[in-house]
Formats: sequence, structure tokens, C-alpha cells
Amino acid sequence: MDFEKAEAELTKMAQLSRKEQQERKAEIIQLFNVFWRSNPSQTKFGDACSGLVIQPEMLWAIVKLG
Repeated sequence: MDFEKAEAELTKMAQLSRKEQQERKAEIIQLFNVFWRSNPSQTKFGDACSGLVIQPEMLWAIVKLG
């Protein structure tokens, strides 16, 4: 998956309810990992992830892959 598609899908996922995000956690984490590897700007990161429930796996990616 390319960075732009991951960003678009992640933005859609951020609009889901907390419960729906939890149900799709594995998919969201996969999208987040691809998006994070794109080295997004702070603005792009905020735009894509606003509303997203941050999972421990995401924090791990930020620290390890950052």
C-alpha cells in the first residue's frame, strides 16, 4: 500500500466511533505503520490522526520507527 492511500484510509478510520476503531484495531495499526513511515509533517499527522484512538502499538511504531 502506498503512503497516500494509507493516509486516506487512516483519516476515514479516525471518523469511526471508539468501538468501531477497537473492532478494526489490527487494520488501523497496519495503516498507521505505513503512514508513519512516510515521515509525515506535524500538520499532516494531526490532520490524518485527529479523532484516532491511539493504541500502544502506534506509540511503539513512533518510538522504534521514528
